[in-house]
This record gives sequence, structure tokens and C-alpha cells, in this order.
Amino acid sequence: MVLSYRTWVAGLKFLGLGVLCLSSAETLSQIRYDQPISQYTSYWSGSASKVSCVLSYAIDGYGRADFTMLSGPQKRLSLELFPLVGIGQKAQMRVISAPPAWRHGGEELELGRIDIFPGFNPFLGDSVSWRVLTSLDQGLEILFPFADKKRYPRDTVVPVIAPMGFQQEFSKFQECSAQLLDVAYGDVAMNAYLFKENTLDLQPLSRAALDKQILYLTNDKSINNISILAFAFERGSNEANQALAMQRANFLKQEFVNAGFNADNISTQTYDDAGSSTVLKEDRVFGARAIVRLYRDDTLIDPNREALMPDIGMPGAKLP
Repeated sequence: MVLSYRTWVAGLKFLGLGVLCLSSAETLSQIRYDQPISQYTSYWSGSASKVSCVLSYAIDGYGRADFTMLSGPQKRLSLELFPLVGIGQKAQMRVISAPPAWRHGGEELELGRIDIFPGFNPFLGDSVSWRVLTSLDQGLEILFPFADKKRYPRDTVVPVIAPMGFQQEFSKFQECSAQLLDVAYGDVAMNAYLFKENTLDLQPLSRAALDKQILYLTNDKSINNISILAFAFERGSNEANQALAMQRANFLKQEFVNAGFNADNISTQTYDDAGSSTVLKEDRVFGARAIVRLYRDDTLIDPNREALMPDIGMPGAKLP
């Protein structure tokens, strides 16, 4: 390990905002995970696609921090810390921006705070995550002080995100976020489509929805299976309805194959019911539909990032 894992004893450095609010009679010490000034280019990295943008920072000796923005109507940002040894006990973690040691002047500012728990990574919602990025963009460093008396009974643990090397990867992150799709997996995981009566032609809104589902599919490499259920109710016999339903299923299957999806990973099922005089014509037309469901490889996704979380870190934001 490079000399970024450092312990300060009382009097060496005191963070203003009460990071270590101990009386003068107590020993004041920190375990601070920081990066050497001489090594900054390799600490930031990123990955980009049309369904997710990730900006990562390696916290020397501690783990890493990931800023993640996913596709969807809101394109919410989150920040998650990944400690190498996890969280030892329940505690409160504060988020503080501060001028780095080489900058004179400036004030420390608390950006937010969260409760942390054993077995869970520290997670921050949209508002505080943007505050953190803005502070880094201004050349400030970010401190995450918390107490873990189980593992470090006499110290406060302070992971640090430093601003050196931030700008280049942040620019790439911004470019990625600008081209994210306006739909997320939850928006297209299961779609119902309406056909025009007695045809293979989709209603205009259904055609647009299918195009959007296919666009998402081609950009999310975790999708490994597609299920198609096709219905036909509007013809005079079960055999005719079954034939039409099969044609609709094959039509939709070919749309996904044309987009590059493996035909072997697409299953189709068909249904019909035309014999009952109690089925109104309008109901049969509405029944001229298909349901397409996308499935994903669980090993390639992090469902926690896609959960609809509150704006964690802001005052009043509570876990459900």
C-alpha cells in the first residue's frame, strides 16, 4: 500500500464541522484513506453505454466509490461506496467538502449525512451525489468520516475522494449522461402490444413502443431471453385464430431477430378464443394483442442500483 493510509493524532489536524468533536482531554485520531499527490491519473476511471454511465474512484486502501447514472425518464444519479472490509457496525457517516491541503483558504461544508449498517454499502441519493460532483468540479475534496468502534475503538475512519485527475473522466461521464436512453429496464421489461383487427399491423402507439423496447434491448447486454405471448380473438374459428396468433408471434420474433437477438433465446406461445357469443366484438379487437417480456442475466446486473430509492443523504430522506 502506498502511503495514503495515514493516522493523525490529536493536534495534527482538526476538521471544522465537528468531524471529530472530542473534548480536549480525549485523544483525537483519524484513520484517513487519502491519495498521494504524486499519483492521481489512475484513481479515476469510467464506463459508458446508453443504459448506464459509471464514474469510479479508487480510494486507496479503503475500496472504491461509484457514481452511477442509469437510463430512464429521470436519469437519477447515485453514489455508492464499496469498502474492502465492509461496515463493522451501525453508525452515521457524514459527507463533507473541504479544500485540499495544498489550497489555502476556503471553508468546509457538510453536504449530507446517512446512516450506515453492517452488510450494506454506504449509498447516497441524487441530490447529495450531485453536490459531491459539483464540489469535486470546484477542486474540493470529499470526506466521509464515520465511527466504527467495533473495529477502530479509538479512531474515526475518514475515506477521502480527491479532485486530482477528476476533470477528464467527469467530462466523459457528462457526455455519456447526455446520450442515455429515456427508458429504463422497468419501462420496457414487459410491454403489451395492440394489432389492428385481423392483421399483423401494430397500432401506431404499439409500433412506437416496440421500437423503443428493441432500442433498449440492443443496448442492454444483460438481456438473455425474450418471451412472446400472442393472442387472436377476432376470427370465426379457433383454428383461424390460432393461425393468426402464431403469425403475430412470429412477426414479433422476427423483429427482435432483425435487431440482432438470437432466435434460440426467444420463446413464443399463442392463445385463441372465438367461439363464445358472449365475447363482444370490441373485446375481441382489444384482445388482438401480444405481450413481450424481456429477461436478464442476474449475474450481469445490480438490482439495488435500479431500486426506486428515496433521496438518501438529504434531511428528511428515510429508507422505506
